Amino acid sequence: MKMIKIKTSAAALILSAAVAVAAMAQDAPPAMPVMREVSPGMFEIGKMRLDQKAMTLTFPGTLNMKDGLLEYLLVTPRGSTHESLLVSEVSPNDVHFAMLLLGAKGGGDKPDGAPPQIDAKYLKTAPKMTGDTVLISVKWTDAGGEKTVPVEDWLYNETTKKPIEHGPWIYNGSIFHEGRFLAQTEGTFAALVTNPSALINNPRKGNDNDQMWNVNEDATPGADTPVEIIFKLVLPSATKPGKESIGCGALIPSRTNSGATKWPTSSDVSATKSRMAAELRSLRGRAAGNEPVTATHRIDPARGIRRG
Repeated sequence: MKMIKIKTSAAALILSAAVAVAAMAQDAPPAMPVMREVSPGMFEIGKMRLDQKAMTLTFPGTLNMKDGLLEYLLVTPRGSTHESLLVSEVSPNDVHFAMLLLGAKGGGDKPDGAPPQIDAKYLKTAPKMTGDTVLISVKWTDAGGEKTVPVEDWLYNETTKKPIEHGPWIYNGSIFHEGRFLAQTEGTFAALVTNPSALINNPRKGNDNDQMWNVNEDATPGADTPVEIIFKLVLPSATKPGKESIGCGALIPSRTNSGATKWPTSSDVSATKSRMAAELRSLRGRAAGNEPVTATHRIDPARGIRRG
């Protein structure tokens, strides 16, 4: 297996970031998930698949509920599974890192304050979530073959008595508290009822109502059906992949029209270090709480980006 080498100037900056992370964590982090280029612009990161051209991140999950009221679209097994449509064992840390690679910025840096108590009082005055535009779809296979639909087809609005309207979701990027990244701590990927701890929030009217969202029983396959969950990042029309303004995307080697590989530059890495500053803060809390430190928050120059 051939290793892609990063230019010396960029590697030095990446190394300095990795050293800083290790120092903050106080303990040596475990080996990071291998990031491997399986075809031009297509990368595997653990169980996830990142498509740089399509601006999508795909990872495995399961249809968790066939009926019942919902507050979450997607959680981990340690999250609120009793009120979530989908479940995935992929780490929110890793998903967030991959979305940063695609160019997501989230809702911007947020103060390290106490997370709100999600109750009726909070929901009445909850600030509007801000962040990147994402589209979410699900893929599964049944007797009729492979199918892909917008995830909204699997959701039902109890007020309108109809499936919810197709449209974007808000990638707000979760928040930190006492150095902990709450999407990871609470196991929340995407919320139907406003929750700043989630990576993704629902911008639709009624996102302050925990009695509005239900499973669309007529459209979903059986409970426990394996699915692929697809996040598609929609960047502003003026922003294109490969620019520093899209966050960490510049760290993924790209190809020019002639087929040559475009390597990350020192300015690319400097921009990336700024984008990852918030992620680095969470390492202190996880180390202090004996929670495993994941490679989501470090780039290991010794491994590089593996190429099949």
